[in-house]
Amino acid sequence: MSMRGLRRVVVLSVLGFSCISAAHAEAEKKDEGAPATAPDDSDVPDDADDSKSDDDTGGDSDSKTDDAAKSDDGPAADDDPAADDDPAADDDPAADGDDEKEEPVVSLKDSREFRVVARSLRLKESSAARLREVANLYRKATRHKLVVTGGDRTAQRQAELMFKKLKAGEDVIKLYAHTELARAIVAAYKDGRAEGLTRKGTIIRMRKVIQQQMDDGEFISRHLNFTAADVRSRGLTAERIKALREAVKAVDGVSLIDERDGAAPCFHLSL
Repeated sequence: MSMRGLRRVVVLSVLGFSCISAAHAEAEKKDEGAPATAPDDSDVPDDADDSKSDDDTGGDSDSKTDDAAKSDDGPAADDDPAADDDPAADDDPAADGDDEKEEPVVSLKDSREFRVVARSLRLKESSAARLREVANLYRKATRHKLVVTGGDRTAQRQAELMFKKLKAGEDVIKLYAHTELARAIVAAYKDGRAEGLTRKGTIIRMRKVIQQQMDDGEFISRHLNFTAADVRSRGLTAERIKALREAVKAVDGVSLIDERDGAAPCFHLSL
């Protein structure tokens, strides 16, 4: 084959290859422009999207919120009307007892401020503090100690002292502030005397009345609940009596009753 013929064959081959490549490119172009075929959804469950929606919106979180709401609005909630109206919640005796504990009682002996000759001198702590303050002021003014002749009493001792006053003809109803309590004790005294009871028998009857009053939380005398003391009046000069009265006035919560005309002369201090 001549050289010219060979060149012609090569040219024709190249042209044929170009035409084939162009045809393939055109076919691919047509395929890319054609619309995609929709997938077959016959096997997809009808509620598939709803289930996914529950997961996306946090179904578990909603359940937790409901549980929290139940906890907030349940019977133990702060706004529960039953809890607010529960009498036991407001009137718990144990709770009240914690806020209103009984004040301690202390036993007093001789000190720099006073001398104790009473059978027993027991006072509530606050009353003891007031007695010390009065005695200290009195000592500074007179350079003498107060002499305490009367302290706490039992129902028996109170009955004995009131028997003594009644037998001496004193008007004890006028003497004591709690007149109704005094009348009940005087009635026991009169009944005992009218029935011919001995001194001991009459005092026992009076003691029973006083003890019942104490059990009911009522006290004819402050000596019975550790808030009073008697101070010796015998031998006090006018100057010392004045100093005692001034000391009493200077201390809050203290009052003085002059019982020098009674069967057992003294100055009674309510503390």
